[in-house]
Amino acid sequence: SFMPKSAGAATSGLKFFLNSKTGSYAISALGGLHPVLTASVATRVNGRWLPASKFPHRVVTKSEVIGMLGKADEWTITYSGLKDAPELIYEVRIYRDAPFGEMQAITRNTTTKTIHVEGFRLIDATGLSIHGGTIVDLAGPATEDRVLSASFSEDEPAMQVRDLANAEKKMHLGIGTQ
Repeated sequence: SFMPKSAGAATSGLKFFLNSKTGSYAISALGGLHPVLTASVATRVNGRWLPASKFPHRVVTKSEVIGMLGKADEWTITYSGLKDAPELIYEVRIYRDAPFGEMQAITRNTTTKTIHVEGFRLIDATGLSIHGGTIVDLAGPATEDRVLSASFSEDEPAMQVRDLANAEKKMHLGIGTQ
C-alpha cells in the first residue's frame, strides 16, 4: 500500500506518496481525493530496462533542502540488490511554498563491469492507478487530457499536443522540462 510522505507546508499544493513494496510513487494535489499521477522509475542499462519493481532492496531518506524555488522536502530512494545490475536512485523534491516539484534519476555502477546507461524513465507508467483508474488523473474527462510530447530536436519532428491515448510509438517523450 502507499505510505503518505508529507510534502511540507500545506501551501505547496502537492503531496508525494511512496509504495514501499513496489517502489512506485504517486503525486497528488493537496486536498485531492486521488493521485494526479501514479508511476514508477526505470533505467535502461546494456540494452535492458531495469524497473524499480525488480530491485529487491529499497532505502528511503528524507531531507530538507533549499532549491531554485525555495525550501523543499527531498526524498532519495535507492534501489539495489539486483544481480549484476547497478543501483537505481531517484530523487523527488517537493517545494513547500510553490506547487512544483522536481525529479532526477541516477544510475550508480556498483558492479565490477563497465555498463552502458542508455536511458531513464522518471514516469514509467502503464496499466491502472492504485485506485483502478487512469494513470494520470487531471480531474476532468479522460478524453480531454492532453500532453505536449517533445523530441530530441526542437524542430524535427514537429512537437504536437496529443491525446494521452494517442502516443507516438506508445510513449510520450519529455526532454528537459515537460
